[in-house]
Amino acid sequence: MAGKLLNKLLDEQKQASSGARLFDLNKQPPAENWVLNIGGKKVGSLGNFITISGLPKARKTVFAHAMIASAISGSTCLGLSMNLPENKRDVVLLDCEQSENSLWNAMQRAKQMGKWDRFPENIRVWYLRKCSPAENMEILEKECAKSKTGLIIIDGLLNFIIDFNNVEESHILVKKLMNLVDTYNVMIVNILHISKSTNFTVGHLGSLCDRYTQSTLEVVKLENGDSELKAKYMRDDENFEPVTIYWNHNIENYSVSPSGSYFEDDNLEDVNHGTYIDRIFASNDEQDYTNLIKRVKLIYGKTETFARKKLIPFLLENRYIEKIEGKY
Repeated sequence: MAGKLLNKLLDEQKQASSGARLFDLNKQPPAENWVLNIGGKKVGSLGNFITISGLPKARKTVFAHAMIASAISGSTCLGLSMNLPENKRDVVLLDCEQSENSLWNAMQRAKQMGKWDRFPENIRVWYLRKCSPAENMEILEKECAKSKTGLIIIDGLLNFIIDFNNVEESHILVKKLMNLVDTYNVMIVNILHISKSTNFTVGHLGSLCDRYTQSTLEVVKLENGDSELKAKYMRDDENFEPVTIYWNHNIENYSVSPSGSYFEDDNLEDVNHGTYIDRIFASNDEQDYTNLIKRVKLIYGKTETFARKKLIPFLLENRYIEKIEGKY
């Protein structure tokens, strides 16, 4: 973390009055204001922060932008349901990583998810790629202090610190986040990378975030190109069923993917095969038999034997696909 910012945060800690107090066992605190639910499970509330982790390019940002679309539209987007109270409906994105063109394109997809003609006035997007950690923190503090702010997404948190392996810097930053969400009753979503070597969130910063976060979610890029959002650590509820998304060429945006694990191998009649077929032939209208087996195996998430002996014959028999001159 830049020396200026570190010294500022250290001074704040010294000047702040102690937050220690005896807990009143006879006085129940106000009910938790849950604002993020996934699959009916309580994931995030006002006054807390959560973490979205994953390897680079796993599509962490896509899920974060789905939260924005859901928070503004009031509808479920990519399996995520946001419900901000009427007096805390402002949504803020602090984007520290994408280029201007990438950010523009990503926000257009968010606008499509939210089904808006124009972006609502209660969305504020900051382009912070060129800013220092101190500048990023200053903007975060100002946005938290605005009374109508309910949700802030930090993409990504590594840009608020210089050395994510420094114990003191990491501890001060995480404590600062805890103080901000508690003082201003907002929910912050931190996006953090996972180390390729350890498969854990990076450095001491990642370890502390996992320890103090309300929930840690992980985004994993699957073999077939889909991305899966799953619960890694949940403090207040059981793990939700993983949400898998894919690039839908029909709408030029991401959609929730049906997973092969969601149906039994002997229950093919009850499956929406049309969605699978669209994806199998998304990049090529024709497939030879070898490629068809590979695509069916990947998209349905089944074994090669099951794809060859049961799935493809079933699809042919029910005219989901046709064989013409050796091509499908």
